[in-house]
Amino acid sequence: MAKWIKVSGLLVLLAAAVLAVNRSLVRPNTARADLVASNLSNRDFPYNGVTVAANRTKRWDLPIPVKHMNDPRLLAAMDEIEKQLGTVIFDRVGINGTPDNQIRHGIILSVGTAVGPKGTQSGFTGHVSATPSSTGYPPNFVGSNGIISARFYLNLDNSNGELATEEIAIHELGHAMGFGKHFRDFGDGRVIGPGFWNALRLLYSHPPGTAEANL
Repeated sequence: MAKWIKVSGLLVLLAAAVLAVNRSLVRPNTARADLVASNLSNRDFPYNGVTVAANRTKRWDLPIPVKHMNDPRLLAAMDEIEKQLGTVIFDRVGINGTPDNQIRHGIILSVGTAVGPKGTQSGFTGHVSATPSSTGYPPNFVGSNGIISARFYLNLDNSNGELATEEIAIHELGHAMGFGKHFRDFGDGRVIGPGFWNALRLLYSHPPGTAEANL
């Protein structure tokens, strides 16, 4: 099943597909273990049953198109991710005015549609899915080359009026960008923390389809 966070209270196109993240910022041992568990492994959602690119990195070619609808939390979340990784990650213009049914590749914001396991709403304010309010991922969302390409919905806020924070938006973008299983500083102990940033830098400092031995 999908991963959620329970709480109480993306105009520049890149020529290169591989992100030049400053690898000196990455703590390799812990980051590698977290990345293997959350991205390379096919033991847990959303990679369980996915046989393509098994034991290899799975990530988007850059930039990632995002239909953000000028939501301030999502804009701030994208700003922070680009700041932390030191380069442009998101295409904030390409699909922002495009009807959802015409989008085949990218991340679409959906507000008020966050749900948890079995459709639970109370306390769940963010998740990633194939359609609004659903809990599954798109079919065939990752190719044999390790490139993620599909239409994803980033659901923020639920129908009970509970609102997602900027941290939740960053966390859910982390899922959409390639993380599956939670780990320390990514839904385990904190919504996001230093461990999350180290693993994200490691993922996007290598091309899609990188084997564990080459991380």
